[in-house]
Amino acid sequence: MLKSLKNIELKNVTRLAGSLQVRVLLMTVLGLALGLPVAGFTLTRLFEAHVEKQFQNQLMVYFDHLLAGVAVVDDQPIQIRSDFQNIKFNQPLSGLYWQINDESGAVVLRSRSLWDERLQLLDHTLKPNQPQMYRLKGPANQEVMMVEQTLQFGRGSDRIWRLSVAQNTREMTESIAVWRQQLVMFLLILFVVLLLAAMVQVVLGLSPLRRLQQAFNDLKTGHSTRLIGHYPVELQGLVQDFNGVLDAYDSMTTRARAQAGDLAHAIKTPIAVISLSLDQAKQVNGTDSDFVRLIRKQLKSLQDQVNWRLKRARVASNVTTLRASTVVSPVVESTLRTMKKLYVDRDLQFIYQSDAPPMTFQGEDQDFKEILGNLVDNAAKWANHKVCVSVFFENAQLLVRVEDDGPGIAEMNRLQVLQRGTRLDESIVGTGLGLAIVKELCGLYQGHLKLEMSGMGGLAATVVLPGRPIHV
Repeated sequence: MLKSLKNIELKNVTRLAGSLQVRVLLMTVLGLALGLPVAGFTLTRLFEAHVEKQFQNQLMVYFDHLLAGVAVVDDQPIQIRSDFQNIKFNQPLSGLYWQINDESGAVVLRSRSLWDERLQLLDHTLKPNQPQMYRLKGPANQEVMMVEQTLQFGRGSDRIWRLSVAQNTREMTESIAVWRQQLVMFLLILFVVLLLAAMVQVVLGLSPLRRLQQAFNDLKTGHSTRLIGHYPVELQGLVQDFNGVLDAYDSMTTRARAQAGDLAHAIKTPIAVISLSLDQAKQVNGTDSDFVRLIRKQLKSLQDQVNWRLKRARVASNVTTLRASTVVSPVVESTLRTMKKLYVDRDLQFIYQSDAPPMTFQGEDQDFKEILGNLVDNAAKWANHKVCVSVFFENAQLLVRVEDDGPGIAEMNRLQVLQRGTRLDESIVGTGLGLAIVKELCGLYQGHLKLEMSGMGGLAATVVLPGRPIHV
């Protein structure tokens, strides 16, 4: 049971892997899974660059404003006019700070927002009158962005100051974090929307292929003789070419059947004339000589050969079309009723059992009757009391099993009895063609015949043929 389930799962996986629709959807999902993160990363980097640039511009505005308020009068200490200071410079730890250091690095002035803190400057040389900007840790371990510049007032003055303005980057960082969250949500929604759109596109885009598949199924089951329907330009040429092949095949089959009929007539007529002449000679002579009996035997063999070859040609032409469909149960029941009448003197019991849903054989009605008739007739010849016919569906194929409670056939002889004209017991009436005919017919339908020991004690003959359940 577990093995069957695993086989079914493996077949389903294989079928899905070979589906064009699944492949297109997988490629779409892969493209979205790769493209959207790249787009998200690119948009995030662009947004970060834009926000940081805006932040830097605003910081330079604060710096330029303070720089304009710096004043040094004669030998008086450096100072910044109060009307040039932003209100945040007076709020403790507000996130906006300024500081002035002298050439020794000592803090000369600083904003009230620094409170008891100070800006820890980097130990590097600044170019005169060129502001530099960088990140560092500020008051209360806050991450700040700072711009600083050296100041020198008056010609020939050797006094140099260092003006620094810093701003907390928390708001910028939070803005970027909010942007990232919103962008992720947006990309997820976009992924779902695009995936749904792709599914709709695939379903609508591949619908002509599904209609073409249904047209092939109708052709195969015999509901139509041509591929019918309107298809896109890309498929219409294929449909027309295929219908052209069917037309050419039908024409060829018609000619072949006509030639087969002519051949049958040409051969059967001489055989009939010879047989009639032999019968007339027997009436005159009263008996047949050994030579005449030999001729009769050879004529019978020739007649069987002609009938066999003509039948095989007819079946081959019918099989190739793949348009016929035969309901199984009525044929089985009819065959068993006929066999009961043929073997009424032996009082055989013919049993038909099937747990499968109603089934059809994908082939000609006459061919299935011949397969089943030969199997049941062979079983009845050797059965002691019972012949059982079982029908079931397995691995998308029709299986018909015919068993008897007779002596069976030894394994070493099973291949031999499938040879045309072979009979293991000459005392049993027959031509030795039954199982060979079944084997040939199964082969023409890409099926096969298997002989094995039956649970009833005799032979079990199982044929595997193309079939499908009937959906009620």
